[in-house]
Parts: sequence; C-alpha cells; structure tokens
Amino acid sequence: MARIFGIIGGGKMVIECINHILSFEGTAIPFVIYDPDMDVNENLIEYCYEKKIHSFGFRKINSPECIDIIRSAAPDIIFSMSNFKIIKKEMIEIPKFGIINFHNGPVPLYRGLNVVSWAIFNDESSYGVSWHYVDEGIDTGAVIAQTMFDVDANETAGRLLVKCVIGGLKLFREIFIYLYNGNIDKLNQNGPQTYYSSKDKPENNGVLNFNWPFQKIDRMVRGLNYIPFKNNYMYARLLSDSTKIIVNEVSKVDSVNSNYPPGKILKLDKEQLYIKCSDGIVSINELMDDEHESLKPFDVSRILNLKEGDIISG
Repeated sequence: MARIFGIIGGGKMVIECINHILSFEGTAIPFVIYDPDMDVNENLIEYCYEKKIHSFGFRKINSPECIDIIRSAAPDIIFSMSNFKIIKKEMIEIPKFGIINFHNGPVPLYRGLNVVSWAIFNDESSYGVSWHYVDEGIDTGAVIAQTMFDVDANETAGRLLVKCVIGGLKLFREIFIYLYNGNIDKLNQNGPQTYYSSKDKPENNGVLNFNWPFQKIDRMVRGLNYIPFKNNYMYARLLSDSTKIIVNEVSKVDSVNSNYPPGKILKLDKEQLYIKCSDGIVSINELMDDEHESLKPFDVSRILNLKEGDIISG
C-alpha cells in the first residue's frame, strides 16, 4: 500500500515521527516544511538530506510558493507538529485525508498558544496532549487521540513540554497504523473550552510582584521557565522589562523572620538573595541575563544597584 505523507513543523518530535512513518512499507515523505524563526531541530535539515526528503523553510506557510510545493506532492495526509501558524482553507483541502495536528494541550480545555504556561499558572494537577484534524478554526478540529498525565508540584513549562513530547510520540505510534490503513475514528470536541492567544499575558507581564503569596510567585516562575526549549513567550523577571534579570527558580524560606514589608531584600550576597513576599520569604535560586548567561545574586546588586534593606516594588 502506497501512502504519501507531508510534514509541517520543526520541533523535537519531527525526526522520531518521520522514522516511524518510514518504517511502514510503501510510505513516502516528499516534503518537510518548517518555520526558520521557530525552534527547529538543529539536525532536521541534515536528516532530511540523508533521507532524500526535501525540506523548505517558510515564514508564510500559506504563501503561493508553499501551496504549490504541497499540491504538487499530492499527499494523502499532512502531519503538523510544533507549527504555530494558522493553516488556511486552501491548504487544508489539498491532502486526500486531511491535515492532522499535534497540540501540546488537551482540547478543547487548552486551545491556542503557550498553553503549558497557562496550565501551570492555573495550578492544574493533570494535563494532556491531543492529535486532531485541522479545520478552519484554531485547535477546533475533530480529535483522533488524547492522553492525560499528572503535573508535578515542581513542574516547569519546559519539563511539562518534555512530557507532552513523550506522550505525543507514544500516541502517534498507536494511531499511525490506523491512519496508514485508512481506518480512524474521529471524535468531536466537547466539554469546557478555553483559548489562549498570543495577546494573552500572565499577570504583571511576568514581572514578579512580592505582594503576591509565594505559591503565585512560584507558579509564575515555573510557568515561564521553558528550559531546555527555546522560550518564544516571555520570562519571569525582577522589576521591569529593562532590567534583563530573568528568574528561573525560586523556593520558600521558612526559617527566617518574616516580619518585614513585601518586597524587602533581606539577604543579598554572592550566593543568596532573599526577598519578603506576602506570606513568607522567597529565595531566588536561579538567575540569568537576556543572553541566557547564569547570574549570581551579587550580579543583581551590580546590575540593579540594589542592596540589603531595599524594597523591590511589584
């Protein structure tokens, strides 16, 4: 049985999914289309060359040039992974059996962008991923498969994305045989719906407010820590956008007298930075600058001209 599959995307899953597709007899992948501005797997282009798969970088995937490439390949199915562009009707209608998208959230509860961050902001205890058909809406197409998993108490956006990739690959291997044979069930989305757009920002635009309780500060930091992935959203920061001080990890200090106003710097030396919040003491444990170079607490003093006893406003 001959099947032609196209790929749109350049994330961590693409090579693994291509390997699985090519393990089936008679399959062909004539193109991989990726966005050169996104987090493209650095080995993808070389891998495609070795496998004799044509790879194309398009910032506008609905451009006539991109449409022509896809139409000339006449794919049966297109898989979309780590693709953050809206696919328009003209492209949707090209593949014989449709376009199937991997979404790193459980639809319809978490549709849209940066949804792993919002799951952490919202203090979810479980989360999931979905494979669904693409229609003219955003993450609204019929679901093929979905799986859920636990969210740990110390989960960061990056670690949650790792779980999403692992869960998505496992699902892909389970559903591909049915797609290959042309026998797959579709389930219309139902239940509570939430959509997050690129315009949706966390409270205070990621700047830590020490009038907040520790748990809220912690969720903000964890929800904006995308390590080891590229952060295309925003970072948790001290003070304002101009400070260039990024916070990647905090913890709560219970053994220090907390009878101080929120925002007061209680300790600032080479190794430790303690700041009072509304219900305790925050230890700022991991810092970096806008070049992603690690910083020590002492660097905060130098860059922001702060010292023990100063108040950081939220």
